[in-house]
Amino acid sequence: MRHDPLFERLWDGTAQMEEWTAAVSHGAITHVADNIITVHTTYFCGSVTAIRTSEGLVLIDTAKPETAKQTLDVIRSWDDSPIHTVIFTHGHIDHTSGITVIDQEADARGLARPRIVAHRNVKRRMERYEA
Repeated sequence: MRHDPLFERLWDGTAQMEEWTAAVSHGAITHVADNIITVHTTYFCGSVTAIRTSEGLVLIDTAKPETAKQTLDVIRSWDDSPIHTVIFTHGHIDHTSGITVIDQEADARGLARPRIVAHRNVKRRMERYEA
């Protein structure tokens, strides 16, 4: 497993917040394992984890509206495989909003939109956001 030195220094308190902000603005990635990365979308609001499988990518969460496109671009710099599954950890907008960009990409590439895996109440929360 490769560790991101900046992430490690943030964890132990030796890195400055400005370093993190600059890295995130350029799509900071932590390589969790050979086939897993985490894209840090902001310091405060979440991250997106991408898992490479033989069938394509599985994403855990999808970023907030302001960072969804940039996050997908960072994932694409790592792997251009189809995204076949998205897992939502919960229904907050900063974890679910990126699905719009992902669906648009699938449509443009002529691919199936990803399957969504989530708690049954996530759909209800997303409907409240739309309302």
